[in-house]
Amino acid sequence: MEALFEPASRKARALHSLDSSPGLYALYLKTGAALPGLDVNFDSPIYIGKADGAGGLARRCHFRGGTRNHSPRKSLAALLRDELELEVRAFQNRADNSFKTWGLTPASEIKLDQWMHANLLLSVVLTPAAAALEKALIRTWVPPLNLTDCQQTEGHLAISRLRAEMERRARNLC
Repeated sequence: MEALFEPASRKARALHSLDSSPGLYALYLKTGAALPGLDVNFDSPIYIGKADGAGGLARRCHFRGGTRNHSPRKSLAALLRDELELEVRAFQNRADNSFKTWGLTPASEIKLDQWMHANLLLSVVLTPAAAALEKALIRTWVPPLNLTDCQQTEGHLAISRLRAEMERRARNLC
């Protein structure tokens, strides 16, 4: 199962032609890139995800905006907040204006997009069995940005704390 994401398939996002096909994807740090506070093995994925809904892989690989609904982007934003000078923003429920979730300002989304394109590699596997395989791969690899479905390491706990701080900052904006 670990062989699904072969090293030869890891390449810059711009070199992948993604469509609405279902599948699995993995994010890897490029050799020499770093995430503050994490000791990362460049041969291991930092995130594994599935794309089995509408839009397939083209909508789920996280390299463009939309931090508020994408867990790996939230984790990256939390880790890179100081380095990239990212600014948080709050999203509210339409019905009662209560706090719903957090994301980044448009300018900060662009900074995170640029960092991801410069520092991450993407590997993709087309499969209709994405949902079944995703959890097993997460348990096997224990990627640091996957905060569920695997054993929680100190790195996972640190990311969870940083994300909670981002949420606190966003709530204070309401």
